[in-house]
Order: sequence, then structure tokens, then C-alpha cells
Amino acid sequence: MIKQQRKLTRKKRVPFIIFSFFILVFLYLAWSFYIPLSWSEKEIKEIDISPKLNSRQIGQNLESVQIIKSSAFFYFAVRVLNLDRKLRFGLYLMSPSYSLSRILNILTGKETGLVLKKITIPEGYTKKEIAQVLAEAYDIDKKAFLQFNVSKAKEVFKDKYSFLDLIPTENLEGYLFPETYIFVKNEKIEKIYEAFFGQFEKNIVTLWQQKEPKTSKYNLHQVLTLASMVEKEAYKLAEMPIIAGVFYNRLAKRIVLASCPTVAYALGEPRKKVLTYDDVEVKSPYNTYRRQGLPPTPIASPGIKAFKAALEPAKTDYLYFVSNRDGTSNFSTSLREHTNKRNFLNNKYR
Repeated sequence: MIKQQRKLTRKKRVPFIIFSFFILVFLYLAWSFYIPLSWSEKEIKEIDISPKLNSRQIGQNLESVQIIKSSAFFYFAVRVLNLDRKLRFGLYLMSPSYSLSRILNILTGKETGLVLKKITIPEGYTKKEIAQVLAEAYDIDKKAFLQFNVSKAKEVFKDKYSFLDLIPTENLEGYLFPETYIFVKNEKIEKIYEAFFGQFEKNIVTLWQQKEPKTSKYNLHQVLTLASMVEKEAYKLAEMPIIAGVFYNRLAKRIVLASCPTVAYALGEPRKKVLTYDDVEVKSPYNTYRRQGLPPTPIASPGIKAFKAALEPAKTDYLYFVSNRDGTSNFSTSLREHTNKRNFLNNKYR
């Protein structure tokens, strides 16, 4: 009788043990899936998910930077939920306080607000061109970006950027420093301008304060304007100081700068690569064929090398230059010499 009771007890224990096992497994899975590695939300890490990585390697990366508890469980969850082909590469902001469930939502695009994207603004881009690039990459409001002016910048950033007080117009053209930036989708316009201004102050303003000629009659805005013209005119970096020297020589002699890129800027988008004689008759303060001196604002965002060239131009007697159409320029000291070279090139490429 006692043996029979023991057998019944054992039979009752087996289902209980199995049930308990599944409960423990369930609790482990729930703990791994919904409980984060840390409860601290302060630590945010930038995670770069390369398109070359598979789901197992992504899990290993996340575990190595202490975002998730287990790369093995990450891989298990991805396989069970059939997410292998849904994982997206890119730059992300993640925290150990995120659960695996949330991390998978981010990596599959269900939570897009935290996705970061890297973008490079090339030297020589105008504000309109930059706005177009940002609109395509981050879905920002292009119109709002273009309407953001000097007054708005002073209102938003107060006294944070002192160079804003030195801009004589409302136009921020030229002050959006060309660099590689990382933003989130639908980033606030103010955040984007803050990044641009921060890089401008770090690069251009710092260089200006270090190199500013004490006896120069040109201010930061004027040098930046000339630098933007150098950026658009020069094909070779080595020629930038020479082209800057030509422009300064012409300004000193009160000769019109006659820069084609300024006319192209005046004509607007889409930017013309080849100008006609009618184009250089356009009535605009940016038409340096008809108006003496510098244009009222930069015509693009110059890079650091173009700005250095404008700060430290080559000492030369050249007053003219013409493109050789092979990436180099031909410089002259007289109008006759320049005209002969230009006619020769026109006949050569006719």
C-alpha cells in the first residue's frame, strides 16, 4: 500500500516538474526579452550596424558594447521572430536601459525616431543645395530650413555664437560649414543649425582669430565671401591662394571681379555651368561683371582650405585667370595677355 502511494506521488511529481520547467523557461524568455541590461537611461551609446554584418554578428556587437545581455538569445529571438531580413543597417542611439524587444523594434524600423544617419555636406554647396540634401536624408521641412535667418538664429541661440552679430545681412549663406554630420530623422531645424554653427565656430572663427591680419581692411564676412568665390573658382587646391591673390589685386585696383560663379548664383537654381553673354548682363548685386567689389554675401559654404587661401593669399601680380578646362587655370598680368589666352582656349575647344 505504501509502495503504491509512493508510485502515485512520483506520477504527480513528473507533470509538476515539467510544468515548473516550462514556467522557468517562460520566465527566462520574458526576462531576456523585456527586462533591460540596466535601468539607467543616462548612458546613451552610438551603435554602427554595418550592412556586412549578419544577425549573429550584430548580436555579438551589441553584447560587446553592453547593450544586451546575450548575443545567443538575440540571435535566437531574431530567428524565432523571422526578423533576419528585416534588420536595418545604419547608426543608432541605444542604451542598456532598452529591452531586447525595443532594440529589435529599432533595428527593424518600428521605432524610427532613434535612427541616426551620417551625411557629408561638400565644400561649395549653397544653402538651397544643403536644404535639399537634408530634406532627402532626414525628411526635414525644407521651407522652414531656408527661412531660418540671422535674426531667428540670434533669438534661438542668444549669445552662444558671437559671429552672428558680425553678419551684416539676414542671409546665412556661407555660414553652414561643410562637414560630416549625424542627425536623426525629422531632426529639429534648430538642432541642425546648432551643429553647423558649432563647426563654423570651431573651424572658421578659430582660424580667423588666429590668422586675422591686424592691418586688414576686410572683416570676417568679407573674407568668407571671397573664400566662397575661391571655392567655386578653383579646381586645384594649390591654385586657391593664387586665385585669392588675383581677387585681392583686382579689389585694390578697383577692377570688377568678373567671377562667373557669382553670376551663376544670381541666376539661381538649377546652377548653370556655362554662362552666355546675356547671363552676365543680369541685374543683381551678385553680378560681379557689372558691380564693383564683393557680392553682399558668400555664394556658397567654403571649406577650410578656401578660407585659409582667402586669409593668406599668394603675393602675385596676376590680375586675370582663365580655366584651361583640364582642372587647371592660366594666369595673366595684363588684359591683352588674358584675352589672347582666352581666345586660344575658345578656339581650341570650339
